[in-house]
Amino acid sequence: MNDELRGIYEFLQREPRNQDSSLYLGNGIELNLQNPLHELLYQVYNHTLERDFPCFKTLKVKVRTFELIEDRHLRIEQKQDVCRFLEEALCNVGKHATGLTRLEVICKNGNGWYTLSVTDNGFGMKSDKEGQGTRHFRYIARQLKGKFKRSPL
Repeated sequence: MNDELRGIYEFLQREPRNQDSSLYLGNGIELNLQNPLHELLYQVYNHTLERDFPCFKTLKVKVRTFELIEDRHLRIEQKQDVCRFLEEALCNVGKHATGLTRLEVICKNGNGWYTLSVTDNGFGMKSDKEGQGTRHFRYIARQLKGKFKRSPL
């Protein structure tokens, strides 16, 4: 935690290349939001799974697919929101999916929709209560004229 806070402080102190087109993930990792979205999502996936969350320790099988998405119509803020969505979803798995052995992150095109799904086999939380993260995900979905669904397996 201390290293991440220090990394955020250092990031904010230096002169950024272009503050509007950077995404900070922690541990000094900065992504350029001008890059294609599928590449950004793959980077977010990799860097987030390297974080020290208790439920990642039992993870044995990782399935991932990041199909190309036509993102020229997305604003930088929208790309940032989608990346933050994936990061937050993976952090939730790492914190709450007790007994996790399998994680699937699938980003694909189909029937005119681009679908990003995060599925795990951990026990997780058994609550229907919506927290701040879920409300924010619903907001992002509305901004992108999409849908958000959270459901237990």
